[in-house]
Amino acid sequence: MNANDIIIGTKLEIEIPEYIKSFPSQSSSYISQLVDVIDENTITIAAPISEGRYKYLSAGLNITVYFLNQRQELMFFNAVVKEYKKSGYLETFEASITSEFTKIQRRMNYRLDAVLDCKYAVTADRPLTNEKPEFKELTEAGFKSAHTKNISGNGLCLILDNTIDYGLLADISIDLEGMGNIRVLAKAIRSTTIENKKYEVGLNFVYISPQDSSTLTKFIYHKQRIMLKNNPQCKK
Repeated sequence: MNANDIIIGTKLEIEIPEYIKSFPSQSSSYISQLVDVIDENTITIAAPISEGRYKYLSAGLNITVYFLNQRQELMFFNAVVKEYKKSGYLETFEASITSEFTKIQRRMNYRLDAVLDCKYAVTADRPLTNEKPEFKELTEAGFKSAHTKNISGNGLCLILDNTIDYGLLADISIDLEGMGNIRVLAKAIRSTTIENKKYEVGLNFVYISPQDSSTLTKFIYHKQRIMLKNNPQCKK
């Protein structure tokens, strides 16, 4: 795959590794668009926008570009800014692609290894339904603490002091670190005894609200991108 395979007008997300290192607490991700393809390794992008303003990219700046291909697969490549151009009201940057195009595994099925704090309660009396369940207050007695081993867009694995039998449902609140808490109803599909007299319980989501699903997807995506940055094979 090369630049000729990207449709002009495709939405791009521009990330600047240099800014991440220098200003880790600030946003380093900017929205842009593919304006033109000069050749298979050279593209023209619209000036990225941040907080309603154009972001200037200096020549020689290394960037990482994320986009969805025609099959709606998330892709990324590395590039270096060559020059700034302006035509009327349109501000653009020419960039040279410096890496292979790489597909990021689908976030819904991608299982992220992550230790996240949870509270849960087994709710065997709740029927399976597509309607929103009436979640209990987390302050009520009966909720126990746990943590995840991994999580995906459709399930998770919990490390527990007590097992959850196959087929039972659990009401789970999951702390997504800086992105807040989400609430899910999940069905136990497996349980394995591990060391220190604990249990590893795999659960599939039975109910997760669209808003919480979106938050979880963003969280997994964010963590994936951190791993990509820390992977030497993905760096220039």
